[in-house]
Amino acid sequence: MKVFGGLIAASSATLMFDSRMNASEGAKCFVGCQQELIQTYFRCQIEWGSGTDDFYRCYAGAEEEFERCWLDEETGCPDGCGKVCGPDFFAGTDLCYELLDQGIIEGDIPLTLCINKFALELITCAEKCICDVQTECECVPVQLPFLELPGGALFKNSKHSHAKFIDVQNSRTRASPSLPEEFVSMNAFEWDSLRLNPIPDPTPPEAANFTEIYCDCQALAEHRLYSCTPNTIQIIFTIIGICSVAFLLLKASLDLSKIIFSHLRKYNEKLRKGSEKLFSFRKGYSFETNAIHGGYEPSDANFNSVSPPIMTTSTYKMADIGIPDLTNGTYIYSRLGNPTRESLEKNIAKLENAKHGFAFASGMAAITACVQSLAQAGDHVICGDDVYGGTNWFFNNFAKKNGLEMDMVDTRKIEELNKKIKNNTKLVFLETITNPLLRVNDVPAIAKAVHEINKETLVIVDNTFLTPWNFQPLDHGADIVVHSATKYLNGHSDSLSGLVATNSDSIKEALFTAQVYLGGVPSSFDAYLVNRGIKTLHLRMQKHHENALEIAQWLDQCERIDTVWYPGLQSHSDFQTLKKFSKTAAGMITFTLKASENETRKFLQSTKIISLAVSLGGYESLFQHPYSMTHANVTEEHKEKIGITKSMIRLSVGLENAQDLIRDIKNAIRIALPEKEPPIKQLPNGS
Repeated sequence: MKVFGGLIAASSATLMFDSRMNASEGAKCFVGCQQELIQTYFRCQIEWGSGTDDFYRCYAGAEEEFERCWLDEETGCPDGCGKVCGPDFFAGTDLCYELLDQGIIEGDIPLTLCINKFALELITCAEKCICDVQTECECVPVQLPFLELPGGALFKNSKHSHAKFIDVQNSRTRASPSLPEEFVSMNAFEWDSLRLNPIPDPTPPEAANFTEIYCDCQALAEHRLYSCTPNTIQIIFTIIGICSVAFLLLKASLDLSKIIFSHLRKYNEKLRKGSEKLFSFRKGYSFETNAIHGGYEPSDANFNSVSPPIMTTSTYKMADIGIPDLTNGTYIYSRLGNPTRESLEKNIAKLENAKHGFAFASGMAAITACVQSLAQAGDHVICGDDVYGGTNWFFNNFAKKNGLEMDMVDTRKIEELNKKIKNNTKLVFLETITNPLLRVNDVPAIAKAVHEINKETLVIVDNTFLTPWNFQPLDHGADIVVHSATKYLNGHSDSLSGLVATNSDSIKEALFTAQVYLGGVPSSFDAYLVNRGIKTLHLRMQKHHENALEIAQWLDQCERIDTVWYPGLQSHSDFQTLKKFSKTAAGMITFTLKASENETRKFLQSTKIISLAVSLGGYESLFQHPYSMTHANVTEEHKEKIGITKSMIRLSVGLENAQDLIRDIKNAIRIALPEKEPPIKQLPNGS
């Protein structure tokens, strides 16, 4: 990946030199070998998958081959130049990435500028090497007084530090004025004077930080970038020429970078109409591709099966006594680890941009595992006041009985949330879109506020209603993301499962312990079904949203409907909040009828397409009565406080034809409320 990133930058350097140096052989060879290496890069990705150890081993071999073939005879270049010039370029590219990892340089554009510096050196080296071989000219090393920049400079503590010129006689350092201020992390460069003695001894002193090679051959006088006579003036003009070319190169690269990284940068612009990120430089492939291929490589399975196999075994034959390391793909008992389950866990980690993924037997098993393994008696936890009824009951009953202090708040109101955070607050739990009132929590703002008050407090986000296709909480400050994978991720209402993802190694250990000793893991068949469902998640979520928006718009104008909650409607109080971080509002609608409890019951019993059932997120549409079903165990006081009424209905919009669903709702209203038959109004699309 590092070399591929370097080639993006170096290709621009090649084109610059090619146009300025009479289509030199060095540039031609660079392009030829670059194309071969890029092909190898993509071959390794296809064969091994991006980011795997095998991929890096495959690509490392390609780098070595690249150096050997660099400027070889097949591309018309003298033998040996590639071995002379290639390794420094790779070493310089590695240096740039090391500086990026250490935080000395930050961002894609500074990284590209860093790599371009070594691309410039590469092309210059190749040109000089070719000229030397072709003309049998003897190259003479010339010591140029390059010094390192001070501690705050862009290229810090490096042999390859950005060049600065020294006034030898006055011992004053001056930097070239050719480079704009934004290219380095220091004040504007100055250049007072430059005095160089004639060419010194070819053997530079050991203390030298940098040397440049110039040909001392009269036959090469026509080459602009080479000093062919030991003349101080020519050397000075040579240096000025190099700096000018470097400035033009960096300026062109900056323009190119703005175009490239507008598509490749870490945080792509959220596209509101459901299109996914085209490419993520950090993650490799798009969401759609990761959903289909993430977490599984056919060559890793017996018989190279394209679909992940279902490993129904409970135990595994062992080669020796004792318990082996279970973190490296070794299996001894399926509660501790199973290949089918592991494929699903890797997949959700990929989709949530996480390092670690864990599968549990249900969404509640996932939540229980998080709380039981990360909080202990005496800790304080905060939970949103509008959450799934089972979550509400767990925190107010089971968690309290186990010694946890408990507060429930409207997590949208960050000031009130902040007042509840204590020194012993261990967890803050919330849903991205709440159940059943469909409020929207500003996850980025909430996570930031919580961590500013108490860095040790973990923010857990239930992302079931949005799914990672719409929003990835870990990228916005959350510590843990949980899913009831029974819902949208599976999408077929035929499996139970819960999923957790995190970037924390310590949380990873806690959750693995919960899998092993609490034991709430899914069967291999359930893991297979969820993994299968995820393959079409991006297609289904877009259709869920389109149908839900059309139905919500119809409900909003129906006179027999009292209130409609759908965050995709501009009339929703949290519409602007959701728009900041999510692609769509997904497929859940809540509304209240202008009806009594009995009329509401009759309405729910009168639909032909939409079934009355708990759960959500499947391909079929489902009605549900929160007051008496999902939130039946929530106290009457709490239901009244947050506004769950007996005439409230939650609709999970499926993948059917939206107009068929609207007609089904109209018909149920006619049956349940005959004297209140809804007037027939036409939407702009003719519904």
